[in-house]
Amino acid sequence: NKNRIWPYIIDWEKVVSDTPEFFYEYNPYIPQDIAEIEEIMKDYILIDLETTWFTKLCQIIQVGIGFFWEANVWNEDYDKSKMLRKTEFFVAPYKDSINEEIFDITWIRQEDIEEKGHNIEKVLDFLYKILDGKVVAAHNAAFDYWKICEAFIDFRRKPPVPSKLIDTIDLFKLINLKKKFGLWQFNLNRMAKAFLWEDIENLDERHTALFDVKVTHEALKAATTATELANKKKKWK
Repeated sequence: NKNRIWPYIIDWEKVVSDTPEFFYEYNPYIPQDIAEIEEIMKDYILIDLETTWFTKLCQIIQVGIGFFWEANVWNEDYDKSKMLRKTEFFVAPYKDSINEEIFDITWIRQEDIEEKGHNIEKVLDFLYKILDGKVVAAHNAAFDYWKICEAFIDFRRKPPVPSKLIDTIDLFKLINLKKKFGLWQFNLNRMAKAFLWEDIENLDERHTALFDVKVTHEALKAATTATELANKKKKWK
């Protein structure tokens, strides 16, 4: 489905008359089997965002990105259990402030993004360069891609279009179906419990962008090779 998103401008009549119509299309790519998931994970970009809140007008405050490539692309000693390249940065405020409940979740302060945040237009330059035409994945990709596109359209820019846009929730669901694990919830904490033996919900790093990227990738790797859940005695309800 195509979704129209208008820039955040209060003068609606001005928006209608002066702003070109921008569209973004959310078409997630769903692999056919676990072998294809493993191939995708050798050559994809995994992204996670933190935002001021979960509403239409909220803004991105932190970006975490993991660049995953085959071993021989960069060096022979690449340990496949580790991220080869990564980055995480704050985004300077331009239209919203951090909701108190988001602070309670992420521990990101308004002062953090004001003091350490990168200029949004430079962030957009960077995101376009690394995401357009690439294989891009995120956990709940509909939200992350929507927020990225919204930021581009706020500044009347064409959003990046990945060659494949993948929701890692779909990947976990496919693995669950093929291996008959019986899971029916696929939030990141549940995946970490099921495949990494970790309860990440109360860790200080939880809900920071790069930490969630790392956990998503590690849990996916573990899930593709798992023959049973990390603790098969638990009932995953």
